[in-house]
Amino acid sequence: MKNVSLKFGVLFLLALVLSSAVFAQRGQGAMGGGECMIPNLTDEQETQIEKLRTAHQKEVLPLRNQLGEMEAKLRTLTTGNKVDMALVNKQLEDISAVKLQLAKKREAHKQDVRKLLTDDQRVQFDMHSGMGKGRPGKGSMGPMGRPDRPCDETGPGAPR
Repeated sequence: MKNVSLKFGVLFLLALVLSSAVFAQRGQGAMGGGECMIPNLTDEQETQIEKLRTAHQKEVLPLRNQLGEMEAKLRTLTTGNKVDMALVNKQLEDISAVKLQLAKKREAHKQDVRKLLTDDQRVQFDMHSGMGKGRPGKGSMGPMGRPDRPCDETGPGAPR
């Protein structure tokens, strides 16, 4: 019985390792590593999209860092012996304000990318746009196996 369990465990680990290697390779799409599937991009389009993505990432990184700190503070505020709901509610409002800023920047970035595309490319981009992060109604790993990519947030497919 132990021998069967050991063999099953080894096979399971092997399958896990092999499947992770397959998923790691999925990111090599039309835009290269981890980008959203946009067919037939020219070199010029790729260069322009990459510049937009890099600029967007530089712009949102401080907001993401701030959001992480705010969420950590919220966890601290909500896990003490005496929870001050006024402070919790204020923190939630502050977090919402930063999330709104990020959403506006994400949408502006998507529109900047869309302006660079042909009609056919735009259709494909729009079909994959919004996938990521595993949120309800969205793909759990974005269109190319990478979470939260603009197609949704920081490039023609971006990281969190």
